[in-house]
Amino acid sequence: MKKLLLLALFFVSQITFAQNILRVNNTTGVKGVGVYDSFDAAQKAAVNGDIIYLDPSSTSYGSITITKKLTIIGNGFHLANNTNASFDRRTAILSYVYFNQGSQNTTLIGLHITNAIDVNVENITLKRCRLDDRVDIDADRFSLIQSLVMYSGVNGYNSNKKSANCIISNNIFLNSSRVTYLSGASIINNVFELGGSLLYDLEGCIFSNNIIDTGTYTTGIFDKSAVGNSISNNICTSPAGLPSGSGNVNDVNISTIFKISNPWDDINTLEANLQLADNSPAKTAGAGKTPIGIYAGVNPYVQSGLPNIPTVTTFNSSGFGTVNTPLKITINVRSGN
Repeated sequence: MKKLLLLALFFVSQITFAQNILRVNNTTGVKGVGVYDSFDAAQKAAVNGDIIYLDPSSTSYGSITITKKLTIIGNGFHLANNTNASFDRRTAILSYVYFNQGSQNTTLIGLHITNAIDVNVENITLKRCRLDDRVDIDADRFSLIQSLVMYSGVNGYNSNKKSANCIISNNIFLNSSRVTYLSGASIINNVFELGGSLLYDLEGCIFSNNIIDTGTYTTGIFDKSAVGNSISNNICTSPAGLPSGSGNVNDVNISTIFKISNPWDDINTLEANLQLADNSPAKTAGAGKTPIGIYAGVNPYVQSGLPNIPTVTTFNSSGFGTVNTPLKITINVRSGN
């Protein structure tokens, strides 16, 4: 009897703390239990710890302000250009994203954000998103930025109060994206398309296992305001881009690094372009002759921004069933793990 009581209490506790799953779909006429037509409506119905899915859509969901601890999931991006995409190749698009008080420990996955992300609280995770602008971090303590495609980079507070303790790994930085005003950050296994000295006001950061293409610029990539950083095992196309020693290699020809000689031609196929060539110098540039770049390390880049959850890609049914003739269903599921 005591064992049965304990077991019952266990199941009650699991039900009490179970996550709710809510869907947002802004297509007119789509309705159902747990389906909302806007993020604001879904967030109002959600409690801390819930999951909100933004369905693929032909229309942007607009700007959102997050005030609860949530996991917010889209279906990825660049889906029409990758064979591992989901069945519906439209994308869940947002404009601005604001993390305000109450949204600590929130995770954003698999979305296309057309403007900026403003992080005003601690412990935010951004994964597998396309960001057409920048991430502004106005808070300290651990923000994880991983497997993003970014057009304008990551900015901390300012030169007088740098944002502290961020992990920025396995991201693609495009169009001279900047990384600025950070303290104690780990900036590892990224690929940068830079022009000039665009890493500045970094203090006490780890900068390693990155690949930097400076284009026609031949100067150093770190501004003089970057001090006390550990810079190791990076490769750069500029003859004076990186400090000498610590496994850093300068003046590398871009055509020898990736699968194609100019990987920046087409953003929609960029992810595949940034795979290392068979004889790439980046394959042995890391400590212990290990690979570097976005597909290296413990959290390699995930193409298309696919979320690490199962996605139903096809559903086939025999259409009918009886007691003697069971209904036959075939479901194909794919995940971005």
